Amino acid sequence: MGLTTGFLFGPPVGGALNEKLGYRAPFILGMIACAIDLIGRLFIIEKHDAARWLPQETNGEVDTASGMHSYERFLAVFDQIWTQLKVDNDHSYLC
Repeated sequence: MGLTTGFLFGPPVGGALNEKLGYRAPFILGMIACAIDLIGRLFIIEKHDAARWLPQETNGEVDTASGMHSYERFLAVFDQIWTQLKVDNDHSYLC
């Protein structure tokens, strides 16, 4: 689907950008799209990675062990992961 869309809309959009803004504009648009894609991929947690942090799925029901709804558990787990990432990034490995 993405490949077909790229072939369909790429030449007209690239040509219009070239006409209006110059020959560098299509490349800049491509770099912006790649940057947005990279940022989006950094924030996605894969299902198999999230499974090790979450207890068994309760389908929105209250978990009797923790007393939390599944979305509250998700937020708690996300907070744990985010905190761990911040702690890992605080160390300077490049110096």
